[in-house]
Formats: sequence, C-alpha cells, structure tokens
Amino acid sequence: MRTIFLFDVKSYSKKWSFYAMLFIIVTFGFFAGANAHFSISENIFQNSAYQISFITSLISLTTIFFSTLFASQLLFKETDSRFELIIFSTPIKKINFIGGRYLALFTLSFFGLLVLSFSFFVGQSAIKSTEKITSFEWSFYVWPMIIFGMINTFFITSFLCFVGWISRNKLLVYVSGLLLYIIYMVTLIYSGSPLMAQSLPQSEQAKFISAIADPFGSSAFFYQTSGWSILQRNTQLVSMSGIFLFNRLLVLSLSIILLILSANKYSFIKTIKHKKNKLIVTPLKSTVKPSFKIANTNHTFNAIIKSIFSFTKIDLIYITKSIPFIITAIALLFAVGMEMYAEIEKGIRIPQKYASSGLMASTILQTFYGLCSIVVLYYAYDIFWRSKNVNFFLIESATANYKSSFFAKWLSLSIVIVIFSLLMIVEGIAFQFIFKYPKIEWTIYSLVFLVCTIPLILLGGLLLLIQKIVNNKYIGLGSIVIFTLLMATTLGKSIITFPLLKFLHTINFDYSDMNGFDTYLPAFAWRLLFGIGITGILVLVFNLPKKNFIKWPSISAILLFGMMMIFSSTKFLNGYQPKNEQADLQAQANYEKLYRKFQDSPQPTITDVTTHVDLYPEKNFYNIRGTYSLKNKSTEIIHKILINFSDDFTINKAVLTTGDKNISIKDQYQLIELQQPILPNGQAKFEFEISYAWKAVNGHKSFNAIVHNGSFMRISRYYPSFGYLSDNEIQDEFERKKFHLG
Repeated sequence: MRTIFLFDVKSYSKKWSFYAMLFIIVTFGFFAGANAHFSISENIFQNSAYQISFITSLISLTTIFFSTLFASQLLFKETDSRFELIIFSTPIKKINFIGGRYLALFTLSFFGLLVLSFSFFVGQSAIKSTEKITSFEWSFYVWPMIIFGMINTFFITSFLCFVGWISRNKLLVYVSGLLLYIIYMVTLIYSGSPLMAQSLPQSEQAKFISAIADPFGSSAFFYQTSGWSILQRNTQLVSMSGIFLFNRLLVLSLSIILLILSANKYSFIKTIKHKKNKLIVTPLKSTVKPSFKIANTNHTFNAIIKSIFSFTKIDLIYITKSIPFIITAIALLFAVGMEMYAEIEKGIRIPQKYASSGLMASTILQTFYGLCSIVVLYYAYDIFWRSKNVNFFLIESATANYKSSFFAKWLSLSIVIVIFSLLMIVEGIAFQFIFKYPKIEWTIYSLVFLVCTIPLILLGGLLLLIQKIVNNKYIGLGSIVIFTLLMATTLGKSIITFPLLKFLHTINFDYSDMNGFDTYLPAFAWRLLFGIGITGILVLVFNLPKKNFIKWPSISAILLFGMMMIFSSTKFLNGYQPKNEQADLQAQANYEKLYRKFQDSPQPTITDVTTHVDLYPEKNFYNIRGTYSLKNKSTEIIHKILINFSDDFTINKAVLTTGDKNISIKDQYQLIELQQPILPNGQAKFEFEISYAWKAVNGHKSFNAIVHNGSFMRISRYYPSFGYLSDNEIQDEFERKKFHLG
C-alpha cells in the first residue's frame, strides 16, 4: 500500500500539468480572495471564526473539480498505458493496491484544496479592507479545514472511486463529478438553502432535513449556529455535537460504505470483447514495379487554404470528440442556466422578470464571457503543444504547408468558441419558452457574437501567438495565464487603465429594453475594430516569412490593419478624459486648504431661479441657461463670494451683477472679491450658461444620463452653488493624513 501510494504521488507530482494546475489554483485563489466580499453581518469581523468556517465550507466544494481531474488520471493509469497485464501479474494484493491508490487520490485532492484555501485567505488579507479585523488565530483556519475540507474531500473521492472502479469508464467519472456539483446546487435552490441569495425562508422542518441530508455540511453548520450571538460568531468554533455531529458522521459512514463496495466489486482485469475480423488476402495482379516520379511541393494560395482546412479538421476532431469538450459544454450550460434562472426569479424582494431576449443576452454576456475565457485559455494551450506532447511534431513540421498550422489552430479555436456561443443562445431561447415568453429577438441575440464571441476569438489568436513567440511550454503557460488575467478579466482593470487596450473585454452592464446598449455599442465596435487591427498586424508580423514582407499582398494587409487601428482609435478616443485618482484627491485637498476658511462666511441666498434646458439626446448633450436672483439674508456685509460649478460641465457664460458692476467667472471654483459689497437685504443677479455631454469612453453618471430614450438627470444638483462645499472634502482618514488635512 505504501509503495503504491508513494509511487502515484511522486509520479503525478512530477508532471508539468500538476505544476500548471497549481499555478492556476494559486492565481485564481489569490485574486478571488482579493475581490471577494462576505458581508455576513456588519458586526462580524473579517477573520472571525464564523466567517472563516463559512468560507471554508464554500471552498471545499471546489474539491469536486480537483478530485474529478485526479481520479480520471489515477484510477485509469494502468489501463491508459496498457500496463495492467504486467502490474497485475505481480503478487500484489487487491486491498494494498486499492488502499494505496485511494490514499494518493485523497492526498492530491486535499493538497489542492489546501493550496486554494491558503491563496484565497492570503489574497483576502492582502487587500486593505474597511471591515473590522481580529487578531490571527491558527485554530480558526485548521478546525474548519478538518470538519469541512477533509471530510468533504473524503466523501467526494470515495464517490468518484466508487463510480470509476465499478463502471471502469473514464467519461462516467467526469460526468459524475460534474453532476454531483450540479445536483447539489439545484438541491440548494429548491430546498431554500441560506447559501442561495434569492432563496425563500425555510421552515424549521426543512432546515432540519437539509441539515441532516447536506453531504457538504453547510446546512448543518447554519442550523447549529443559527442561535449564536455576535460574540460567539466572532470567537467560537462550531463543535462536533448535535445535528452537526450527526451530519458529519453520516457522511463519513456513507463514504466508508462506498469504499467497501468499490473494493468488493473491483476487478484487476477489465473484460474486453474482441470482434473476430476475417483475414482478406488480395492477390497481386502483377509483380512488375510501377513507375513513379517525385511530386513538386505546391505553395499556391489554393494549396495553403486546403492545408489550413486539413489542419483545422484534425484539431476539431480532437477537440469535439474528447471528454473535456463534453464536460465543458455541460458546465457552461449549467453555469449560465443558473444565472438565467436567478435573473428571472430575482428573489423575495424583487418581482419576477420576463424572460426576454434582452435579459437572456445580458446574462450570457455577464456570465459566459468570463467562463469561456478560461476555456479558450485551456484549449489554446492544449492544441498548440499537442503535437509536441505526443512526439508528432517532427512529422507534422515536415509537411508542405506546415506554417499555415497557426492559422488552422486559430480557426479551430474560433469554431469552438462559436459552438459554445450558439449553445448559450439556444439555452436562452429554451428559457424563453420554458417561462412562456416566446418572443425571440434575433437582433439582440446577434449582439452576443459582436460583444462576446469576437473578443474571445481575438483572445484565442493572441494566446496562440504568445506561445509561438515564447516557444517554451511552461513559460508560455504562465505568460498566457497572466495575459488573460490582465487583458480579459476584471482583475486587470486596475492595472490596464487605458481604455483602448481593453478591446478583449465585453460590455459589463445589462442590455436595456429602452435603450439597448445606447452609445456604448458604437464605441465598443470602434474599440473592437482597433483590437482586430492590432491583432492582425501582430499575427502577420510573426507568421509571414521574411521574404514575403516585401511583396505587395503582405504590405497591403499590414497597411490595411494599420489604417484600421488609426481610424478606429481616433473615433473611440474622441473626447477621452483620462482618470487620475491621485490628481482628483490632490484637487480635493487643494479645495479644502484654499476655501475651508470661508466655511462660516456669509453667502447670498438664491431667492428665485429661471432656467431653460435644451436637450439633445442624439448627441448625449444638454445646455442650461439660467438666472439667479440673489439676496443677502444675513446681518453681515458680504465682501467675498465663493462660486462653485460641478465637474464635467463646460462654462459657456457666467456673470455676477452687483449694483452696476458685472463680474465674469471662468473657473470651476472662483472666489470673487466684490468692489460693491452686498449689504444686508441687498440683492444681486447671477446669469450663467453651462453645458454637459458625456462620451462612452469616459462612462456616464447614473444621475446625469441623457440618452436616446428615457433620459434621467437630476439637473438641480448640478446647478452653480455659493459657499464652501463640505461634500468636496476627502473622507478617508488615511488620505487626509497623507495630504496633511488633519
């Protein structure tokens, strides 16, 4: 048993795929922890015993994916390598073989869970949080890992071993692992589990049944701790007693039973039925050797196109007939389907929505893009190194038009992306019929290809190109993972801030039934066109032979892509205003330092307002012309007036009239020293004309959105104001100290 265990662990841990998966786990865990927010209660600390236990119970679900991957490789290792007849001819006992193999599977799965949990909590601690934090306690992390992580891993690995050793079918192991997760999620929804955000309150009987039957212990944990005080949740760990103890013992017992059944039913040799093939002998018609001649290599355009389709056909057969493709399709359909159901039902506080095409398309964009980018990352790596992994590269590279294989791989990847996109659309249409809203709007669904599919295709081409440039399996994997995180996910938005470089992103807000995507859709199209241009140039530069660069077709293509980049970037960046958080904070600090001394200074009161607002929805623009009647209602003489204009407004005209003096204002914040002070009960007049327009490249403000249909602006909050604005002060204590504001 010990020999089998050590051999399996050592042999698996030496594979490149193991380290690649660890790299992905660590990266995903860290960024997930850094972006996760678990606001269980405002009085429960961030690293309290209750919160850590809750998070660990959720993370332990991911063991399903680790264990499924490890089980599919470990349980069938001898069969895949055709080595079972040799190893099983040795005097090895079945109990020792099964025991060692299971221990290896459990160890690798639990190790993956430990790495994910550690990186998650490190990522959560690395980000500055406004939540309350307690002192570090080892027991808060170790005990939940035992009662949730270890027991849940034991159950999952026992279940997978049972399926694998009974069926002797690798596909069934993949499917059973995925179905275990799907069935559990669906059960949580229909049982009203507190893990689901839109679930209805459970009855006491339902809570009791869920606490007993939940194989992962989350419901039992909530049941056991439902009556805890805030102090207990911050400092106390759940004990192995009551219903929680019963649940954990039940899961352990079920896992042991599955292992016993697996051991009893397991057979060293799988019976294989071979078909009898008749031997057909064809006599030679002639013994004379036929004449032959050497064929010339054909590099015409027609031959290159045929070779691309030939390579594409090989890659597509490999991808679509593989087990990961089936599992990926099921996983994507389930994940997007869960989000579609959640968007329709919404929960107990928001009414159910109609299953419109716009709602389904929005859900696809918000959910599918992030998941499919991971799929593109996997397949881009898999098909690029496949021929080298199976030692077929030398034969493949000896073919006539091998250099066209890059375009074939990109085409194969693109077809796979289109297939998955079509599956999502079909699922959206199915939901519309299920929820009795069969009004299919094909134009809206076609936006999925523009906004989601094309950026994913560009991502696939760039990932293939990066690996070709790096030309190292391990460095290439790390490079494409980092590139995907930075360029195609929300995790890299804080690093890649220039909007033109975000051409691999999709639209990150919902489709509006009134406005669609409004001005954002043309802006997105211009940015996408820039992405097509830069991707086209990079692909041509690194794939065309040097001798072809001086030829007119190559020069024309590069010039075309270059003109496309210049034109689209000009259209997209028209009106762009860079955001600089530090500059904004500095402006706030300067405002406070300059004008806070006027906080208690008397200022004129606006007694009458006359305004004319001209709206130009097709230009996302409006203009305000107004007149204020001012009066000094204080008992003091006003010598100075502080005038404030809102951000992003253009001051076309602003004139303050006191007596017979007209004073022009040009700055956003301007202190006016009056030559003719305003006496108590004295009056003045202020005339202004300001305009506002927003560009998609800069985004819009929710309370100042003039759009094509259904504009909403709280214009009064953007009118000019008088006196010191305390709302302009920096609120964060750390930033106030940084600027010496006290």
